[in-house]
Amino acid sequence: MAFRQILILVVFVAGLFAVPASWAFEVGDWVAVRRNATLIAAGQRVDQVTPGQVLRVLAVGKGQVWVSRGRPGWIATANLVVVAEANKLFEQATGRLGARDLLARGRVRLAAGKLEAGLVDLNRAAELASQNGEFLAPLGFGYLAAGHPETAIKVFSAALDKQPQSVEAWMGRGLAYSQTGNANNARSDFAQAIKLDPLHAFPRKHLGALLHDQGQLDAAEQALTKAIELDAHDGFARKAMGRLRFDQGNLEAARDAFSIAIKLDNKDTEALTGRGVVRHAMGDLKAAEADYLAAIEAAEALPDNAFMWSNLGQVQMELGKFSEALKNLNKAIQLDPEFNEARSHRAFLLVTQPAARQSATASVQQAAADMRQVFQSKAEKTFWDYRALAAVSAQRGDNARAAGYQAQAVEQVQQNGPKRFVEPAIEALKRYQTQ
Repeated sequence: MAFRQILILVVFVAGLFAVPASWAFEVGDWVAVRRNATLIAAGQRVDQVTPGQVLRVLAVGKGQVWVSRGRPGWIATANLVVVAEANKLFEQATGRLGARDLLARGRVRLAAGKLEAGLVDLNRAAELASQNGEFLAPLGFGYLAAGHPETAIKVFSAALDKQPQSVEAWMGRGLAYSQTGNANNARSDFAQAIKLDPLHAFPRKHLGALLHDQGQLDAAEQALTKAIELDAHDGFARKAMGRLRFDQGNLEAARDAFSIAIKLDNKDTEALTGRGVVRHAMGDLKAAEADYLAAIEAAEALPDNAFMWSNLGQVQMELGKFSEALKNLNKAIQLDPEFNEARSHRAFLLVTQPAARQSATASVQQAAADMRQVFQSKAEKTFWDYRALAAVSAQRGDNARAAGYQAQAVEQVQQNGPKRFVEPAIEALKRYQTQ
């Protein structure tokens, strides 16, 4: 019996390496590492990878692909297998597995979306390895992937107790802290990771995003610029730079940053939506609509994605596609009934565009109901909210109230943009004041 278990385990470990070494990889493929391997860039060793680590193919060369864990480089394709194939081989394996086997399988299961099974494997691997820091850090990332940042913080902290020089654990805990709103601890951990490994892009890109959220735009730009310099294929850093450039008012640079992210992954809904928002702000409405449609095609119809349908409805409203706009705004509200912006756009559409409504009375009533819900909510009110409330008031014949609300809309748009709506907002205010 003992001999049979040993034989099965050898077959299992070797099985991951038994797939064809000439696998044809394409940019965008998710691949699992089959054996310990080295990443090479400019003739220098830049990183070490271990079995089960999952990487994305960023470029393809002859017999090698360009990948990155924050230190990008080339790796021979003989060292890789597509995640789906790796998962299949792992699922077929039987017998007793050691800590490293479970670590590899846990990583692959996480990448395949099997979060619970992956966490079971990673916990067992750490247990068999006597809670070694090398095994705890991947477990921490597993809890992050499963949406448990508080638990991840505890695991990363335990890893750092064992291995205080672990860049991976400092980076992971920093990310977990940022996800729980503990910005100061996150910045401290990212800074420590950078100190330990100045050439690693991961902590710099997340530090840049965090600094942006804190309003430190110059420091964020510095961190993101360095992250992109270290890893030009990092989509997260490109998107973060796009958002930063947008807030800096450099719309062309923002559009270009999102475009690079889309070239890296043409189904990246964040990048597609981001570029759509920039193009929308620039007044490039047809291009914005195309980006929004592409994002929706790649996204799931979930409450968190309601803004995608709202964005699409807004740009279609401006393009004069009123029926389509109403359909998509209704979809956004269906996905998230508490989403104020979609309600404000729908209310404005219903009272300003007769072609969008079947019954004038019912449309005004619906618009008024939308505005009641928006202004009864505790959310901060925006230009879109005041603009819609002004339009509803005017439609009901109360131009004095309309002018008052529109004045607040003008104040909002002058302070926060979009700039191209400033003049139309002022013209609407004058119209309400003279009617």
